[in-house]
Amino acid sequence: LVPAALLFLLLWRNRDAGGSWHSVIAPELLPYLVTGGVAGQRGKRLLPLLLAAWVLAAVAASGPSWQKIPQPVHQKQDALVLVLDLSYSMKAADLAPSRNDRARQKLLDLLKHRDEGQTGLVAYAGDAHIVTPLTDDNATIANLLPALHPDMMPVPGSDTVAAVSLGIDLLRSAGVGEGRILLVTDGIDSRRQQQLGELLRGSGVALSILGVGTATGAPIPLPRGGFLKDDSGAIVMPVLDEQGLRHAAAASGGRYRGIQIDDSDLAYLLQALPYSAPERT
Repeated sequence: LVPAALLFLLLWRNRDAGGSWHSVIAPELLPYLVTGGVAGQRGKRLLPLLLAAWVLAAVAASGPSWQKIPQPVHQKQDALVLVLDLSYSMKAADLAPSRNDRARQKLLDLLKHRDEGQTGLVAYAGDAHIVTPLTDDNATIANLLPALHPDMMPVPGSDTVAAVSLGIDLLRSAGVGEGRILLVTDGIDSRRQQQLGELLRGSGVALSILGVGTATGAPIPLPRGGFLKDDSGAIVMPVLDEQGLRHAAAASGGRYRGIQIDDSDLAYLLQALPYSAPERT
């Protein structure tokens, strides 16, 4: 459109080709002697039509659309970090085929129904690692989940505090003031429960917990066969500490629910809750 406008102005200024002949030829004769008579007048009238055609062609080439594109008036700003326990106890088979398999399947179900907000994933055992930062690409997270297994973790153990701290860092780096963390685990020892309370107090982050396991527990299979034993030689039977997990969730303003066959556990844990964690004193 810019060159069209410049060309139009140039042609319009030079539409009278008589130039200096104005001073020596009578105005009545000038159009016929200099510009070709009637043809010259017709050329002047065609100039605006040429400009209009140029403008129409430029607009058509830009590909305008007259169809209204729906724009969301409000998009839910919900940031959720999934923290998955990959300690050895998650290999126990009291929930068939194993606690780890059931936990991963539950997170896949969550991602399938989560169509708003951003989601991140942290995996931990003796140390914590970011699997994915906060993203709205749930398909990528779902593709990575099946590969997560306790045997891949470099350091054995269950450092829940490091994992939750990493989840908080993800929320902070994304500029989220008040986010949520969903911890999927079979237990938190009492010492780390106290550390978690101190970490979350006044952070603006609510910790909800999905408990995986049963009160009876099951042995922990080892990669080379056999089961994990304690120092006395007895087979370790990790059980689900529901009371401790419920206390840890309540201390941060979150919720606790044991894993269920249907999606009622996810519906309960992820429904919108006003943040109610105590402030620092």
